[in-house]
Amino acid sequence: MEVVILTIKGWDGSRILGVYSCMSEAKACQDSFVKDNSGSNRPPEEFEFDVINIDHLSIGSTITVSTDNTCNTLTRKHVYEGP
Repeated sequence: MEVVILTIKGWDGSRILGVYSCMSEAKACQDSFVKDNSGSNRPPEEFEFDVINIDHLSIGSTITVSTDNTCNTLTRKHVYEGP
């Protein structure tokens, strides 16, 4: 079973915002968080999406980075041996 873990990194460390069954749900949470916190004077947040398979050991990952005016986003798709 594949899930997406959404983590936010800020000046005070990292925290997991949630575990989602698909990327679209995780992105909706990210969008909501950015919208709800858009009036603050904090520096832009950094988000990490980890796409993982439950109960499997990852042997590596592919990483994609994107930036815009509101946040930086890193997506890590974990790679597994076998089918």
